[in-house]
Amino acid sequence: MLENLLPIKYRVEIYEDSLIDDPIMAYDSSTPFQSFHAGDYIESIESKTQTDMTDKIMQVVTVHHLLCRIEGSHISHSLNICVKVVPR
Repeated sequence: MLENLLPIKYRVEIYEDSLIDDPIMAYDSSTPFQSFHAGDYIESIESKTQTDMTDKIMQVVTVHHLLCRIEGSHISHSLNICVKVVPR
């Protein structure tokens, strides 16, 4: 028996130094985000990091995937990325 297919909603959240605190950036999408890997660099003018980013950039430390079924609504794929701020 085939299960009713639910739409998938995608979210990426960027955290500085730890996945515990609130994200410094978050984006929602109806299509998947490209892959992120430890060591990748992320640059954004929208981040809420407390660090002066003039000569710095964010580097991916860890990537965590969270899959969740919202009954009768959708499947949620949340991509949680922990970064550290490093010199350019």
